[in-house]
Amino acid sequence: MNGLEPFNQEAEEALVGAFFLDEELVKECTIRPEQLYSWKLRLIYSAIRSLDEKGKPVDVITVVEELGIQNVKLLGGISYITQLAGSVPTTANFHFYEKLVREYAQKRMAIQIAGKIMEQAQESESVRP
Repeated sequence: MNGLEPFNQEAEEALVGAFFLDEELVKECTIRPEQLYSWKLRLIYSAIRSLDEKGKPVDVITVVEELGIQNVKLLGGISYITQLAGSVPTTANFHFYEKLVREYAQKRMAIQIAGKIMEQAQESESVRP
């Protein structure tokens, strides 16, 4: 991807941050980590899902532990995770954020598919006699 794809950083942050307020939302969420545009949020969300699968609580400490110190450093330190955890005042709009994230992921997928179709069309044109 070239960095020009549509995404909504705030919706992704609100989606992932909401799990720190209500870890039961992980079970309801239909978004997969790869549907997030932000690699940082994909990494954190993957750790949160892993904790949920293991039956462990979701909080800053367990997420940091699950990620490991190297990944936490890559993310920008514990402060990034702490900021994310504290950035969502309520989970009331969780499903709205989930819908937004899904819509942007679908738009990126459509752009990706269109790009592949264009490449294939151009390749087939260059093969013609």
